[in-house]
Amino acid sequence: MSLTKDPYHDATMVGLTKKDTSIIFIFLAIAGTVIGYFLPVIVGWLINIPIIPFQDLIKYILSLDGIWLRIICTALGFCAGLFGALLIINDTLHITVNDREINIKQGGTNQSFQQNTIQYIYPDNKQLVIVGNNGYELLRSETDEKQKDLRTAFNDHGYPWSDDDPYADSFQRWVEGNPDLSPAVNALMRARDKALQKDDKDEINDLRNELVKLGIIVRDEKKKQYWRKAE
Repeated sequence: MSLTKDPYHDATMVGLTKKDTSIIFIFLAIAGTVIGYFLPVIVGWLINIPIIPFQDLIKYILSLDGIWLRIICTALGFCAGLFGALLIINDTLHITVNDREINIKQGGTNQSFQQNTIQYIYPDNKQLVIVGNNGYELLRSETDEKQKDLRTAFNDHGYPWSDDDPYADSFQRWVEGNPDLSPAVNALMRARDKALQKDDKDEINDLRNELVKLGIIVRDEKKKQYWRKAE
């Protein structure tokens, strides 16, 4: 991952480069191919473990061992490697910044934010956070990018970057039945707390979005929730 410039479009990109993408595809394709080739041998070892299910079916398949079984397993391993590479690349945050807007691609979604709608951009542990002029979080997304690369990309195009959360002092830890919050908000926080303990990321994000609709911004630290009201 790195920071690259696009002089033709006056833009800066942060994320996987073409070289990074090629390396991921090649490495995982080779790894998948090797594992697939040796899969019959690996499975042959595993069926000696009593807890492995479907042993009779596995033994029957292994009894067909021959060139075609090796070819099929190798091909499946190769395809699995390519599929794994696609998942990794698709889930990686890719940022394009110019003087007018920020474009964010991750997990099959594509979001754009106009510069004049952004109040602050800052890192929160391994998350990138974009706060709008009304105090609401426009984006909170996981990223492995270096903070200095993110800072450079946004500062070069005139965006308001902060190394720390400007609203940090406004957050307070959520406790069950907080009297400062409505019953509806407390119910959502309670459900989200359960999702945090289970590490259910989809539910965690969905409930965060529901809280935003009620004017509540939430962040997490070691599976504890901290909240503030949007301005």
